This record gives sequence, structure tokens and C-alpha cells, in this order.
Amino acid sequence: MKNTSSSTEPRFLPDKPKAAFADIALGLTSLGSGLMLGFAMPDLVGAQTWTDTAKAVLISLTAAATSYSVNKLAIDKGAPLAAINLKSAGVVSIGGIMVIGAAFWASTYSGITLRRVDERILHTYGTQLDSYVHSRTQIAQTTARVAPALRATQNDLSTKSQCELASSCISGKGHGRRGPVARLLEDRASRAGQVATQFSEGEQKRDQIIARLADQLAAYRQVLSSGDLAMAEKRTRLQRIASDIAQNGGMLNAVVPVQLVRAYAHELSGGGEVPGNPEATRQLSESLRNQASSIVATLPAEDAATAGVPAFPGQAGVTDTFWQIGAFLPIALIAAAVDLVLPICIWLYVFWGLYWDKFRETAPRDDEANPPAPRRGRKPAGGVS
Repeated sequence: MKNTSSSTEPRFLPDKPKAAFADIALGLTSLGSGLMLGFAMPDLVGAQTWTDTAKAVLISLTAAATSYSVNKLAIDKGAPLAAINLKSAGVVSIGGIMVIGAAFWASTYSGITLRRVDERILHTYGTQLDSYVHSRTQIAQTTARVAPALRATQNDLSTKSQCELASSCISGKGHGRRGPVARLLEDRASRAGQVATQFSEGEQKRDQIIARLADQLAAYRQVLSSGDLAMAEKRTRLQRIASDIAQNGGMLNAVVPVQLVRAYAHELSGGGEVPGNPEATRQLSESLRNQASSIVATLPAEDAATAGVPAFPGQAGVTDTFWQIGAFLPIALIAAAVDLVLPICIWLYVFWGLYWDKFRETAPRDDEANPPAPRRGRKPAGGVS
């Protein structure tokens, strides 16, 4: 029987060609970048509903496909063209890889660290609140010296007023009368008593407000450290607590009327006048100014007394994550290596390999570049020289 099979027909199926390492690395890189972006994107878009989650997934998928396409074209098309000295192909290839890589790196790093940066900002604000409450508490406690100083001023001015009424010991006119000096001293003494009474009443409420401020600070720390609350809910509760602290801080200023005392001391520092008696005017004014100085010495610094609660910080944004990149440097470096460094390295190695192959194909061989010198032989007989 005649054998009809041709000797050139294959006897088995050949193995599929193995994928190049560059293609494998490129695929894994794009997949890894897409997955990292998928974890980062929900925080970037503030995903709270299924629609937001769908948007995050869609952005991540299309971005990963774009990244793979740009890098694949840069390596398969751009590198060979750049290897034959088409410089624009190299510029477009590297530029495309860097743009898509930078976009991935910025989105991935900021999205992964955004929640942590927001927590750090809220921690910092908690420290500012603690300083505010501490300063308010110290001011309220140090003002306990104000009421005794006011009472001492009241007693001193009342004594001088009685002396003026009895013997005109200040004005030196007559043997005691209720003149302008006595009326001035009575008015200042009465004002000292009124301000001291307000201080005494405020001190009874002061301790209650200080206790509430301490409880609210503890609540702020508890909410901030809670792992069961979503970030949006946590921010809402923390802002409400900060508002309560601001309200109680304002109440503390009201029940401890430092500004009222300061105004009264300023009134005393204006001195007084005894008509027609410069010496008595000097003594009266000096006495009133000394009383004002003793009261002011018990008051806190004016800028500390009027300092307000720090404003509640806004939600952290992408820019905030880069301001705090030092705290998350390992994450930033890993994201940059995956999204930027590796694709560029793959392209460069492919380009250098192709460029070397082209150079080897076009470079002249040694025997062509340096042909052998002709051998010197004997001259033929009868030949001409």
C-alpha cells in the first residue's frame, strides 16, 4: 500500500511560545497597580453608597487597562522605533509611562493614606483642644485671687471715704463733708463690691464647667480612638464635641468676668481730682492707681484670657497626604516603585537590548573594517618595475 502521508507534515503539535519576561512583568505590574488603586479609590471618592463604590471600581478598571495599554505600546512599538534612532518615539514612550505612572502613584499613595492622615489631623486638633481647655482652666483657677483683691480695694476705699466724711482728710477742706472726693471714693468702693460679688457667684459655677470640659475632652479621645465608627460619623461626633467645648469655654469666660475686672482697674487707673487742691489730687490719684495695679497683678495675660477655641479642621485632602509624606514614606516608595520605576526599567532594558542588536547588525565586521594587506611576491621575469 502506498503511503499517502507527506514526509513534511508535522507529527505533533508544537508547544506554544513562552511569553517574554517583560510581558509577564508588565502584566503583573498593571494588575498590581490596578488592585492598589482599587483599594485606594473608595476613600478618594468618599464612597458611601453602592453607586460610589461602582464609580470607584469603574475608575480602577479603566485606569488599569489604560496603564497596561500605554506601557505595552511603549515597549512593543515605542522601544523598537526608538532603537532605530526615532527619538520622538522614545520621548513619547517615556513620557506616557511617566504620566500614567505618576497618576497611579499619586492616586494610590494618597488614597491609601488619606484616612490615616485625616486621623492624624484630628489627633493634632485634639492636642490643640487639650491646650485650650488647660489654659482656660488655669485662667479660671488663677482668678481666685481676684475677688480678695477686689474686697481689699473695697475696704480701703470705704475707709478713705469714711475718713473724708469725718474729717476731710483727703481734700483738706472743712472738717468733714460729703463732697466730690467722698462721692468718688464711695462710687469706686461700691463698684469694687459689685465686681467682687459677680466673681464670687461665678466661682461657684466655675468648677462645674471645668468638670464638664474634662469630660468632653475624654469623650473626644474615646470617639477618636474608636474602631467601630466610620470616618464620616466619627468626624460628625468629634465636631459636635468640639462645639460643646467651645460653648463651655465661652461660659467659663462669662462666669469669671476677667474683662469686667480689667475695665474696673482701668477706671481706677484714671485717678481722681480734688478741685482747687493739686496735692490732694495727686495723693488721691496715686492711691487709686496703686489699687488698680494690685488688681491687675492678679489677672491673667490679656491675650490668654481672650484666646478662642481653635477652629475644627476640614477633612483631609490629597494635598494633606503629601504634606505628611514623611510619616508614610515606605508606602510612598513602594507605590512609586510599582507604578513608575518598574515600567520605566522594563522599557529601558528592552530598548537597550534592541539598540544593541541593531548596532551589532549594522556595525562592520573586523575583516571588512580592516582588510588584510596584499602579500609581497617576486616580480615576474621581464616585468616592468
